Amino acid sequence: MVYEYDGKPAAPQVAQALGTDLQHLPSYLDSYPMGRMIGNDMYITANKEVVEQKGMAYHARVYKNSQMVLLEPDNYKNVIKQTMERIHQDVPKPSLALVVHCLARSLLFESQGYLDQFAREMGQTLGNYVGFSGYGEQLDHQHFNQTMIIAVFE
Repeated sequence: MVYEYDGKPAAPQVAQALGTDLQHLPSYLDSYPMGRMIGNDMYITANKEVVEQKGMAYHARVYKNSQMVLLEPDNYKNVIKQTMERIHQDVPKPSLALVVHCLARSLLFESQGYLDQFAREMGQTLGNYVGFSGYGEQLDHQHFNQTMIIAVFE
């Protein structure tokens, strides 16, 4: 839980940065994750909910005095297209791919009517693949969300 950003209640700070109010903030949470800065690395952290005392809950642990950055969504359809093009360049004829897709992304795609198209596009590039939605990914000691990991085999 995060209760303050720069000494001010967290949820109103996030709402103000998004140009909305506290009442409408929950409708923005899936599209505007936070970035936890650790050194030069950023770890995407999905918003969970607004909590009592105008705090924010996240799907990854946020430590006291963490540097947090409000992220703006990129055009995810273009990002996926570029990712699939890169995979096709690196592995033109994959035999199998394993895909772990963050649940937050799956829910976002579903809410925007894109999830079925996403699955078809994955199949067109990857051929046979096994995919599932997870609750985030782990790298070393850091947990992060709203990402996708793909292992592609020739």
